[in-house]
Amino acid sequence: MNIGMEIDNSELFKQTFLQAFIGLSLMNEEGQFLEVNETICQLLGYTSDELKSLTIHDVTHPDDVADNLSFFSRLKKCAITNYQTEKKYISRAGNVIWTVTNISKVKDSNILIAQIKDITAQKQKEETYKEKEAHYHLMTEYSTDLIMRHDPSGKAFCISPSAKEILGYKPEELMGVSPYDNTFMHPDDLRLTIASHQQISYTGKITKVRYRIRKKNGVYTWLESTAKGIFNKATNQLEEIITVSRDCTDHVMNDIKLKESEERYRTIVESSIDAIGIHDLEGNLVYANPSALKQLGIKDVTGQPIHNFLTREGRDKFDGRMAEFEQINTFTNRLVDYKVKRCDGSIRDVEVMTDKIIYEGKPAVQFIARDYTEQKKYEDFIHKADKLNVVGELAAGVAHEIRNPLTTIKGFIQLFQAKHSCYEQYFQLINSEFDRVEAIIYEFLTLAKPHKETIFKEENIFQILEEVVTLENANALLKNIEIEYKSVQETLLICCDKRSLKQVFINVLQNALEATSEKGKIEIFVEKKNNQFVEISFKDNGCGIPKHLIDRLGEPFYTLKEKGTGLGLMVSFKIIENHRGAILLDSEEGEGTTVTIQIPLCGDCPQISVGNV
Repeated sequence: MNIGMEIDNSELFKQTFLQAFIGLSLMNEEGQFLEVNETICQLLGYTSDELKSLTIHDVTHPDDVADNLSFFSRLKKCAITNYQTEKKYISRAGNVIWTVTNISKVKDSNILIAQIKDITAQKQKEETYKEKEAHYHLMTEYSTDLIMRHDPSGKAFCISPSAKEILGYKPEELMGVSPYDNTFMHPDDLRLTIASHQQISYTGKITKVRYRIRKKNGVYTWLESTAKGIFNKATNQLEEIITVSRDCTDHVMNDIKLKESEERYRTIVESSIDAIGIHDLEGNLVYANPSALKQLGIKDVTGQPIHNFLTREGRDKFDGRMAEFEQINTFTNRLVDYKVKRCDGSIRDVEVMTDKIIYEGKPAVQFIARDYTEQKKYEDFIHKADKLNVVGELAAGVAHEIRNPLTTIKGFIQLFQAKHSCYEQYFQLINSEFDRVEAIIYEFLTLAKPHKETIFKEENIFQILEEVVTLENANALLKNIEIEYKSVQETLLICCDKRSLKQVFINVLQNALEATSEKGKIEIFVEKKNNQFVEISFKDNGCGIPKHLIDRLGEPFYTLKEKGTGLGLMVSFKIIENHRGAILLDSEEGEGTTVTIQIPLCGDCPQISVGNV
């Protein structure tokens, strides 16, 4: 190497000294700064000249000055040749600077060289960590929850004192113990807790799990634990698991009791003979029990409006109840009657009780409905029977008291008629009224003898109808009303009392003639149904009957005719009932009325029917 290329070693040392990344300084044995580099100037906030006027003791933190002087004394006495320590400095701005300071004595001289490395950031992290640790220990010391730290395998290495209160163990008794040991964990919960542990290990997500663990006294208790995995940021490996657990036995027991209560309630609702359902505040059904589905005759009602199953009157009532609810946010505790439409079109009478509930987190209305259609029919039957008994008792007395004097009066009227033919028109009027009175008396007597035995015989329904139509055709011609009747076959046998049945047909046909205006028409149809019974329908195009009055027809003394008694139709109902048949009425105001009489076909015909009229 050429002499010109050689590097001045002293210059090289000087540049290395000045540009070093750690603080460097030369000092005498008293600690006076002789030379400093830029790093130490920046660290302490002084210029080079300012530091050279100071000693290292001047910038040392008061807490470390005594130790500093001690070290320098030993260096001066050659007791040591160097030392290294963590110490604090005070910067020109008054900030505390943490450092690792290494001071060595240059061989065969009174010069000291100091190396100062800034570790303030590291120390701050350590202090922060210590504070957090202190907070953690404070929290675990006084927490009523069981706080534990586990290694990646699940073994506990830090346990809060609450372990004694919750599990009966002192914390040291559980150190290093795995919770997955059969001694502690309930066998039925092992799979669930292990799966939770694996989830933490793989994903690091917070998990929550309930399980049973055996206490020191041998009794299992329910714990609810929230667990979080702590991972090494550099390696992304699980370092520990922190769990916070609390005794949730009471909560679990309450959940079990609530579930049992719900099951009992569901069983009661599902097996109830009453219709029970729930609808939202818009009136759409969200639930219906089997009885409700049966009552409506359908398989599912979910989402259907209540209106679909109510008559017009029922819809108005329902809307009124919902408007009441909107005003006072509850329902008055009372039963409301509705007429409900089944899917087959039939109408049922139901009484409904409603109440406000919460269903699936939303306000809703629960209703309990009881079908009392049959009960109402029975009550109506009893009511009519009571009336019938009264009429029977009245008829027995009145008919007897009126018939005898009426016979005498009628006889004398006939004698007067023979001698005073000039008043023939008056006598005819008197005799017609006598006939009407006798007809009424006959109806009274019919009611007064409900238990008369009547012989049932096989009769041809077409022959009976022919006789009735022939008899009433004269009245129809006088009123200019057409009776249309054609036999579809010659013979159709039924088991009946011919006289009583003729009385019914005449009564129905006369009512139709009275209700039909001039040039009107009455049609008679006969139809065989399912080889079980025959239907005889009398259809007129008269004035019709209001719907709300139809149900009352057949009651004693209830009539829509000006001079009627209401007994004729009642007797007709009774006769057909004793023939094991039925009378059905259908009418529209202004369009006419159809009376349908159903009578069983001839089968095992009883020769005597007790209780016939």
